[in-house]
Amino acid sequence: MYQRKPLFSASLVSFILIGCTHPSNTAQQKPLERKTLEVNKHGNHQQNEQSIIAYFAPEAAESSDFEQSTQLHTAGEGYSEVPVKNGYYRKLLDRDQNGRYLVQDFFQNSHKKQTDPYWIKEVSALKSFDGISSDGIMVAYYENGNIHLKHHYKDFKKVGKNEYYYQNGQIAFAEDVVNDELILQKIWYENGKLAADLKINPSDNHCIFDSKVWDKNGHLVTDNEKIDSILKKLNSYF
Repeated sequence: MYQRKPLFSASLVSFILIGCTHPSNTAQQKPLERKTLEVNKHGNHQQNEQSIIAYFAPEAAESSDFEQSTQLHTAGEGYSEVPVKNGYYRKLLDRDQNGRYLVQDFFQNSHKKQTDPYWIKEVSALKSFDGISSDGIMVAYYENGNIHLKHHYKDFKKVGKNEYYYQNGQIAFAEDVVNDELILQKIWYENGKLAADLKINPSDNHCIFDSKVWDKNGHLVTDNEKIDSILKKLNSYF
């Protein structure tokens, strides 16, 4: 499940700082913690752990099914009732006392895990690969076994600390959603050097109000056109 990329705003590559407001000291939102699985008195899971409930085409990983609503009236982008080459499939593992669904996604070709087990609240989201509908922490993997991302969602909003990685295992992107008016972002090149350190106000159209950007050699970049070019190139990777 999930849109397997960081949610870069268009403002991230439009380096206009005029009109940005400063963040207020509102309370910090904490990441949602996963609750323990509910099992019956015999210790058995409520659902068959081998139950495949959905297949997805490769393009499903690029979709955003929940931009306008928290419910789907039709299946999400890339959903299929039959296996799709180079795609993914989803197993339903369990349900908890709050009605949430515990699912896990796998690569179709290799049958390797594409995610650790994670929670979904809305039944319509079982047929969507958009990670915004996940509830709590989600960890996804590349097919080579390296971690792809770690993110937290609560009530269709990203919260807390979120991380994304290159296929070689190097961290690519780290984000801390501090509150409704402050997001801290850091971006790295694939060689491990820091590329950008950004402060963003999500309540002001995701305006970047403070930033530092470096080239691949670690030199600080001050020219706005070069900054835009670097951020656009990084954004195209993700």
